[in-house]
Amino acid sequence: MLIHLHIGIDKAGSTAIQANMQLNRAWFLNKSLFIPNTGLASTGYREVFGELSVDVFERLHQELNSAASIGYQHAFMSWEGINFYSAEQVLLLRHRLKNHEVKIYVYLREQAEIIQSGYFQRVKTDAEGYFLSAFREIPELLCPEDRDYPAMLDRFSKVFGEDSINVRVFDRDLLKGSNVVVDMLDRLGLKPDKDFRLRLGEDNPSLDMASVKIMNMLDANAGIDSQILRQSLDHSQRRAAAILDLYDVKSPEGREDAVDILLHIIDMEGKVGKYFLTEAECDCIKSFYAQSNREIVARFFGENWPNPELFSYVKPPIIDVSAESIEIVIPLRLEAILSTKGYRTWNGHALNGKNLAGVAARADGWSNSIESGMRCDTSEATLRFRLTWKHFNFMHTMLALIIEAQTSEDYINSNIVVNDDNLGTHDLRRLRIDLPLSLLRPLGLIDVVIRHHFTSPEVSGRINSTSDQSRFTLNRLEYSPI
Repeated sequence: MLIHLHIGIDKAGSTAIQANMQLNRAWFLNKSLFIPNTGLASTGYREVFGELSVDVFERLHQELNSAASIGYQHAFMSWEGINFYSAEQVLLLRHRLKNHEVKIYVYLREQAEIIQSGYFQRVKTDAEGYFLSAFREIPELLCPEDRDYPAMLDRFSKVFGEDSINVRVFDRDLLKGSNVVVDMLDRLGLKPDKDFRLRLGEDNPSLDMASVKIMNMLDANAGIDSQILRQSLDHSQRRAAAILDLYDVKSPEGREDAVDILLHIIDMEGKVGKYFLTEAECDCIKSFYAQSNREIVARFFGENWPNPELFSYVKPPIIDVSAESIEIVIPLRLEAILSTKGYRTWNGHALNGKNLAGVAARADGWSNSIESGMRCDTSEATLRFRLTWKHFNFMHTMLALIIEAQTSEDYINSNIVVNDDNLGTHDLRRLRIDLPLSLLRPLGLIDVVIRHHFTSPEVSGRINSTSDQSRFTLNRLEYSPI
């Protein structure tokens, strides 16, 4: 089988390609292009190519062989981490893909662009990274070896052959339909039709300058534990320290939550600064990579390519916002993050039993947690959480909220109020409620107030004993955008 393998690079449309690949798997299959299920995710085949595990590839080969037996001759896979492979890893990749022909696809982005967007991406996920100031202090950061594109492609051409490599420039003016997904389809001999669902919006959005500075501030304050030391900080730093009490940015989960809130703010208000390099620094980067970029033109594009230095350099990616504008925005965003206090960021995955305590807190009318869930021994309680930004971005308009509960025999129903909007009475023993996303408060905050009705109204006295039967126990909760 011929495997069409997209290797990136990062921050050059890879996530969009991968998200649409998963979303339209059935469409690709109908076009005789096989999309393996093994390791398939909206972020590409990390499971397959991340570790190059023998076990995973055995499963992959079984699936490819089955596909070949029913007539498939082509397959498509993608993961941007492949372009960072060492020479040894490329050899291992060739060995793992034995008996299959491989074509390599790669999109290249202008180095000054990707150095900046790449740093913004690392800030989203890396609590141990360096600060923005390092770019002024460490010149080597402006010219990293992994952005020398001929050296990167040499590792693959020596193993798979120069003719197997298909190179494109990540530039909207040069992409088919000004869209990297449409362009990738064109490389594969396909074009979208009415049945292809082209996902709108950014699948891997970048932070802006203001948000990166906030994350730098959080990282700088993450090691300050002493209350005395905290009192010596200025107002913004104290706000940052208070945020760290809500979101531990040293942990993957806490960092993801803080970044998600910032992306939500950007989505509402727009970006404040996309670039941080000076014109002189961008010129330095351009000069450093000039010869290697010309080599790419000679090897993969030829003399008809419109840009002798590979990239057009029409729009230099230089500082695009004043320091004063950023300083105005930062305190406002810090306060916005702090406003989420009490709202657990929840991705909608099912919560069961004691795991419900994060969204069903004692302070909001819930009693003790038991193995089966959260008890409510009064007539009213509130579920309080925050939806992740991606779950109500793009084309979603509704939220399907699924509730499962156990009740006493005298339970009738419950009145539900979502963010002050009365949705009427419902039987919550098993219920799906479709909530309009227009009901959400800023930053995706949601309060679901539940008022229970019983045939015996005497609920003024709390049931304090865990051995007593609870009148209402929340067993399970989940949501999904629709």
